[in-house]
Order: sequence, then C-alpha cells, then structure tokens
Amino acid sequence: MDRRLNQKLEQEYNDGNTIFVRNAGGCPSGAKNTLKRLMEENEVKEIVILPHTDCGAMGAVFKCMKEGEKFDAEVTEKLVKNFEGKFLHTRKQLEFEENPRQCLEEMKSIGNELPKYDEKVVGISVKLVELQPTAHQSSTDNVIVLMSPSTAKYSNTFLTEMNHSYCIQADIEDSMASVKLATAANGLKLAKIYITETNSVEQKKMLNAITEFKAKLGLGQLQVFLVESGKVTNVIEAKKKIKG
Repeated sequence: MDRRLNQKLEQEYNDGNTIFVRNAGGCPSGAKNTLKRLMEENEVKEIVILPHTDCGAMGAVFKCMKEGEKFDAEVTEKLVKNFEGKFLHTRKQLEFEENPRQCLEEMKSIGNELPKYDEKVVGISVKLVELQPTAHQSSTDNVIVLMSPSTAKYSNTFLTEMNHSYCIQADIEDSMASVKLATAANGLKLAKIYITETNSVEQKKMLNAITEFKAKLGLGQLQVFLVESGKVTNVIEAKKKIKG
C-alpha cells in the first residue's frame, strides 16, 4: 500500500490487463479471500508479488518478534502470525530474505486450495522492490485510497497527489487490517480516507467498516469521503445517499 509504489506500478505494470491487489506488507495471506475470488473469476496467467524494502508493515512485524510489541488482533492474524517461530537477526534479513520467501509460499498455498488452479499454467514470482527510506509527510497531506482490485490507472483514480496516497486494494474483509496498520502501528495518523468503490453494496460495506473502526478507536481526526465520478462526498452525506 506504500505511496512510493504508485507511480512505479502505473508505469511498469498498468497494461490494462493487470489487476492490482494491495495491502500492508504485500502479504498474500492478508488478502487471501480477495486473491481466491479473483483467481476463480478470472483466467489468471501470472501472479507477481512486489514486497519492498523500508516497509512499515515489516517494521511492525519486526517489533513484534524482537521487542514483543502487540498490535490489534486482526493485524496480528493477517500479518504477524505467519512469521511466528522465524529466527531473525535483523530487519534487513526480514525484508530481503524472509518476507519474499514467505510471500511465495503463501501464494502457492492459496493457489493449491483452488480446484482449477494449475501451477504449470499460472506463473508465480516475487520481485523485491528496493525503496530509499523517506521521512513521512505530515498527517494532513497523507490519505488512504481504499478501492477494490482493478486494472484502473491511478492517475485517473486518485484525487490527491499520488506521492501522498497510500493505496489499499482488496475486498473490505481483507482491507481492515491494512487500514488499522496505516492509521495506528505505522504512526502516520492519516487524516483522510477516500473510498472509490462504485458498487453500492461494496460502498456500504466499506463505509460501515471504516465508521465502526473510527468510532471504536476514537479517531475523531480521521475523515472519510466517498468518491464518485470525480466528486467527493462527505461520509455522513454518503451514508444517507446509499441508505438501503
């Protein structure tokens, strides 16, 4: 979901046939339901997993493993759990070696759960993207763009500067752990969430999940907006609009 990947993904992978799925850490198990659905609904020929260095999610995993830090149960289940029992000396070892290996194992395991999956037809690869460490922008600049997996170009979707937008692309059931990590564990204290989903049923699911999360943690500064046809609607107005 890292903002630094937005332009790279658009320039190198957005060929109109590539469906993007994005979450915290790029961990396939954290988007398992989404990936299984997409593989069942589409004729998938290739799966490319792109974990990256200087990853906030891997930083959270490392803190759990080395310092005993605790996170939300959903974050732990979808992100941290798969690394339990691994013996790691450094965060670099986690990012350069263990996470890419873990991503590949997780993706193969998900594929093997599907009746029509054929590993001879579907190629799975992991390509580690090395990113330079950067300081986080102020919380008023950063936003989360919450959207369903799609082939859409980010330059046609994001209403804000691409370099400030953390993008989460997964079914809502797989998205919340990433939202929680971005707003809490990463320390970003993001001020805004934009929901770009156009399907009214999915809109309602996303709005309800985010509103419940916001209320539970008392995140009064977290603003939620619905984006439709390039126009932004406040979440309160949006909930009235899609009522029922």
